[in-house]
Amino acid sequence: MLELGRQLSQELTAARVRVEVPDRDTVLFRNVPTDGAGRHFNKPQTNLLVKRAREGLPFLVCVDEDLTYLGEDPALARAFAAGPARQGWRALCLGRGPQGDFEAAVRQGLGVLGFGGRQPALAAGRTGPELLEKLGVDLSRLAREGGGEPTAGRREEVEQVTACLLRWGQARLPLIVGESGVGKSNLLHAIARRLAGCRPAAAILCVDLPRALAGTLFEAEREDLVAALLSEVAAAPGRVLALERLECAVAEVPHGSALLTHALDNGLRLVGTTLPGMEHAIVRGPLGRRVQVVTLAEPTAAETAEALRLLRPRIAAHHGVEIDESLLAVTVKAARPLHGCMPARAVLVLDEAASRAALCGAQEVSPDDILCAARSCAGG
Repeated sequence: MLELGRQLSQELTAARVRVEVPDRDTVLFRNVPTDGAGRHFNKPQTNLLVKRAREGLPFLVCVDEDLTYLGEDPALARAFAAGPARQGWRALCLGRGPQGDFEAAVRQGLGVLGFGGRQPALAAGRTGPELLEKLGVDLSRLAREGGGEPTAGRREEVEQVTACLLRWGQARLPLIVGESGVGKSNLLHAIARRLAGCRPAAAILCVDLPRALAGTLFEAEREDLVAALLSEVAAAPGRVLALERLECAVAEVPHGSALLTHALDNGLRLVGTTLPGMEHAIVRGPLGRRVQVVTLAEPTAAETAEALRLLRPRIAAHHGVEIDESLLAVTVKAARPLHGCMPARAVLVLDEAASRAALCGAQEVSPDDILCAARSCAGG
């Protein structure tokens, strides 16, 4: 629950500001007085909205859509002019303000309005814990600790992406394009291991963009999130940011393409994943000239069997059963007619078969378990 300190609560009460809490991530301040002199805004009161998509993400500060800044502060003028309007609210572009500090976000919004008769000002907010700690997964750390996902084959694709990330000249963005289930996320683990071998100080941090942007209401909110992520990565030399479903940073963020282009031009190392057909939104304009597409094809039956061999100990340990290596070829064959891509559908069948064997109290997975699992996964 978002709560204010006693002093600020008393100040708001004295100014007859009504506080409403629609949900755990949103607080509405009604009838907030603007600067007492009346020189800076077109009306003496406004409503102030402070919200976040979910815990740990930056706060968005909004005012009434019809509130106009009349003062001469260029930073405040830009904040109001650039703020998009939606559903009666204007989201203020305040830069990288408070991330996890609710009271600091409220004070920042009140400061912009000149609350308490003060001069309206755009003050820098305090930053909370890094967004990458909340949203990112350190694939390089997992690789060093032996906790990353094993990868079968894909040597050429791994070398291609890693070489692109290590370029000396203008940074390029390797974009991994492949169907769902073909192993795009898995390839990022392999790249992290390969990069650790030649650049031990480097670190690949992976962010799932749909998850990061889930719950955001305003375009400005999404833009601030992407900008904050890029800034955090840029602040630490050696970091590489992997953005899964990169098209979300272009299609759902107004200036996302420009943000990515600017980050690349300033030396930031980026790698992205996307689905076939989605890359067209990325490989156009200035950003497109900096993108290198890496197509990830569906693995062969032999490569899929090798992927199952690498995963077999983990699946067996999870279910507490034995899985003979001879069953791997049977699994690949049984999974071939199923919908989706290899190796994901073969992994699904082997996992389902091991689950069935464990439920029956068997010590090991049988060929019948594989066939039953395949029929179940096919909806039969």
